[in-house]
Amino acid sequence: MKIVIAGSTQWTVYSPSFAKALRNLGHEVIVFSISDYMKGFSGKLYTSLPFPGTTLFRINQDLLHTIKEHKPDLFLSWRAVHLFPSTIEAINS
Repeated sequence: MKIVIAGSTQWTVYSPSFAKALRNLGHEVIVFSISDYMKGFSGKLYTSLPFPGTTLFRINQDLLHTIKEHKPDLFLSWRAVHLFPSTIEAINS
């Protein structure tokens, strides 16, 4: 099964651990790291208080691109406060 996991990779107890466990079970796992977008001062601000802005729009656009590119059987997210409802709806459709 092909699975896309979106979430923070900053702490290994979350998305990286899920990905490792699923890979050990024989699944193909693509990790979409929201942490990669949370660098510098603005990243710290978005991590603490997600508000609509260019970083959040880019995260959502890039995630949709990843979903379209890989066509996963399953999408999982961890602490999805940076994802817009419209992004989740588009993934579900």
